Amino acid sequence: MDRFLTRGRLHGLLKARGHTFWSAEPVEAPIVVSPPLGIYLTVGLDADGTLKPAYRDRYFSCRRNAADEPVLRHLPAFALSGPFATAAERDPGNNYFAIGPVRWLLARVRPFERVLLWPRGGFRGDDGLGFLLTTGGGERTEQAPHLARWFQRHALEPARVSAVVLDLSDLGDCQVIWEAVNLVGGGTYDFFLSDAAGREVYQMHHHDKVVVSIPDARARRELLTELSGQADVFEDCSGYRSEADQELFGQ
Repeated sequence: MDRFLTRGRLHGLLKARGHTFWSAEPVEAPIVVSPPLGIYLTVGLDADGTLKPAYRDRYFSCRRNAADEPVLRHLPAFALSGPFATAAERDPGNNYFAIGPVRWLLARVRPFERVLLWPRGGFRGDDGLGFLLTTGGGERTEQAPHLARWFQRHALEPARVSAVVLDLSDLGDCQVIWEAVNLVGGGTYDFFLSDAAGREVYQMHHHDKVVVSIPDARARRELLTELSGQADVFEDCSGYRSEADQELFGQ
């Protein structure tokens, strides 16, 4: 099994599935999937007041319980299981992104055997970890030990890696995903997670939300129906207004 995709392969796979990109020439730039207005869909911890109003037409936020926790955290359908339960036990993270939108995301990708993972901006660097923030002295302010070990095991040339291919039945691979979850929930990082075929791409965004890109209209409608049918778990706040709209967008 190939354990990583180069930039050209990743771009070709996603383009063939109908995804659109932030850059007009993503083969020469980091692969940033950016769904157009017509299919933009978000599952967030709360409504994101910094998101431009035009992108709010399909936005679902996590309902909270009396303890102010996302309701889905305590529902069996969204419980962590197998390698992810072990990964979370070893490195809880303690952030609301991990106990909210991520629980939905991991339940969503559960049927996949393998997934693709890559950070916004690409891995970069001789060891693949050049995307991690550094101080003025060049020292890294964040660590990704599971990802570092993955590169040591599977990639002789980390600089060529655009996306890593991870097995959802493998603890080490799931620890890489969970590490990415905690980087997103605890900082300013964004990661993309996709099924191996590239049909569904999920951006784990540092505003505690998951941005969904599913170009296939039927699959997207099915997801919308599923989310709408879980009104006790998710609030459909599509088209919401924010107090900051006038200041940020003049609206």
